Formats: sequence, C-alpha cells, structure tokens
Amino acid sequence: MFLTDDDYKAQVKDTILASIIESTTALRTDAEYKAEAEMTGYLAMRYDVPNIFNKSGTARNAHVVMLYVDIVLYHLHSRINPGQVPQLRIDRYNEAKRWLEMVASGSLKPDLPLVGDADGDGIDDNSVVNWGGMTPRNPYF
Repeated sequence: MFLTDDDYKAQVKDTILASIIESTTALRTDAEYKAEAEMTGYLAMRYDVPNIFNKSGTARNAHVVMLYVDIVLYHLHSRINPGQVPQLRIDRYNEAKRWLEMVASGSLKPDLPLVGDADGDGIDDNSVVNWGGMTPRNPYF
C-alpha cells in the first residue's frame, strides 16, 4: 500500500486510529483503496496515477500523502456514525477535495508526474505541437 503506519501518526493518535478501525487492518485497507480510487478520479486526466501511488518513502509527494490520510480518516470516521464525524475531519476532507478539484481543473499544478511525460521534462509529450511544414515548392517551370 501507498501509506504506512507512520503516515497516520502526524494526524491521529494511535489509540484513536485503533478504535476507529476496531483494531482490524482490513477496515483501514478498504478505506485506503477507496481513498485512492477517489483521488485517482481527480488526478488521472493530467497525471500518471500509477507512478504517483507506486512510490514509497520519501519519493512520495508529501502533500499527496497528507491528503490521502485526510480522506481515509474521514471515511473511517463516517463509517462509525455519519452524523458525528469530528469537525476537524470534515474540514480536512473538504480541503482535500478542494485541492483535488483545483488540480483537476488545471488551476493548480503540483509537482507530480504527468501522463505521457516519458522524458521526464515536466511537459506532457502528447501536448507538444510541432510547427512548420515542408519547404515551399517553386510552381513555375
């Protein structure tokens, strides 16, 4: 998986995380898959999603990791009682969605690998337009 146990420690205490997942990792894993699918829906048009989520450790984008954790924690809390999700989790989830919407619309350009950027120059190779044409011919004989 993309996330590790240490990624959660910055945002939630171990005891709280253990209580909301009821000490079963299957609930957390399921929420992580759903959060990744949600993020993929926003990122896939412009960014190389498999490349983003296949990284580990410090090679991962720290902001994406933080948003991923926010989305997972929101879904875990809402599973218990949707009417009593802590306001902090609602606010952070809404902020994560707002950031993803801005990225999807192109108004925000994070440092993420682009779709079709095979040479790694930060430019989508499919969006490059070549200008010019053939040399003009002399129509007079």
